[in-house]
Amino acid sequence: MADFSPEVYQQIREGAQRSASVIVPMLLGHLTLPDDRTPDVLDLGCGEGWWSVELQALGARVASLDQAAPPEVAHGVTVVELDLEGSYALPRNAYDLALAEHAHAYCPTADVVMG
Repeated sequence: MADFSPEVYQQIREGAQRSASVIVPMLLGHLTLPDDRTPDVLDLGCGEGWWSVELQALGARVASLDQAAPPEVAHGVTVVELDLEGSYALPRNAYDLALAEHAHAYCPTADVVMG
């Protein structure tokens, strides 16, 4: 496992904020949910939570998971620590959208994510 250092988070913070502000509205705009239901989103490998912030700002309920909570986390985001290389199960059909911007490097197989 390669944890990000505070310096790495500092280097990528602005880009994460900028990309989230552009990409998240597009992603949510493509979701079709019955009865204008609030989307449930999994942000796997959320880091400081900038994508989670943008998702929440647009009305989504977000589960923010990461290998380890970083030193600084975006306001309003609670990071749940989860060993992405270990054994765990996420509930099936619980999320309308799953994001794994950097987490793919820690997941050896799809079975880990899909249970």
